[in-house]
Amino acid sequence: MKRIIALPVCAFIFSLSVFAEDMPVKQNELPQKAQNFLKEHFNDKKISFSSQDKDFFDGEYKIVFTDGSKIEFSKKGDWLDVECKKNSEGVPSSIIPAKIKKYIAENHSDSKVYDIENNRGIRGGYEVKLSSGLELKFNKEGDFKGFD
Repeated sequence: MKRIIALPVCAFIFSLSVFAEDMPVKQNELPQKAQNFLKEHFNDKKISFSSQDKDFFDGEYKIVFTDGSKIEFSKKGDWLDVECKKNSEGVPSSIIPAKIKKYIAENHSDSKVYDIENNRGIRGGYEVKLSSGLELKFNKEGDFKGFD
């Protein structure tokens, strides 16, 4: 009986992913919050392309800069992931929460943050990748929770 129910559910979920598509968008078509974020933290970078991933449940935006750095935004314009190239200056410190910045300065001062992910949801929190290769996990408040 479980297989009879599971098969249509799996087929439905697969069909949703088939209809998802990336649509190119112009910078002025991004949510205002995302536009403000780009102006404040990445004004000196040139955008290579931007797109909206339109799927059934959400509509996230993706920005790729000419240097290969990437940012993902929620459909409301909240940043979800900022990834900079390892050989770059890293993620702008202005977007790293203060407690996380302090922890990294005290414990990994020789490393740069090149990727920070803002996990939404009930648990929430942040995942941070350092130039040293370490991946750190923090809760919503910025307290260190462990290594990934």
